[in-house]
Amino acid sequence: MKHRLSPEDVAFLEAFEACRLGKGTFHHREHIQLAYIVLARHPLEEAYPRFKALLLKFLEANGIEEGKYHETMTYAWLLAVRHCMQQGGETAGSAPFIEANPMLLDTSILFTHYTRERLLSDAAREAFVEPDLAPIPQ
Repeated sequence: MKHRLSPEDVAFLEAFEACRLGKGTFHHREHIQLAYIVLARHPLEEAYPRFKALLLKFLEANGIEEGKYHETMTYAWLLAVRHCMQQGGETAGSAPFIEANPMLLDTSILFTHYTRERLLSDAAREAFVEPDLAPIPQ
């Protein structure tokens, strides 16, 4: 994949790693941005533990209980971003990538792959569970 980071992406990652972002500034779009950044720098096998560690550090730094973390959603969104990165052409940052892939901003997209019961289950929160409706493109 030939995806680069913009100066804004680099600044975002630095602020995120330094825990300078508050919980009110990190929403779904920023999750997608962070996934793009990590995947632009690392293959999936390295990106996933890095992405997870960054999210857990964010929760801790902002006094959010670790139980808010959802393993299946985290990995599934990373797979979705990776799929779009593989399908699209080269991008020079997360902003043009997200603009070219607006479907990633639809927070309900995982429900095309999972039933609500499966995705929102305790088992899915604790460990990655495979989709029960349709596979996530890889």
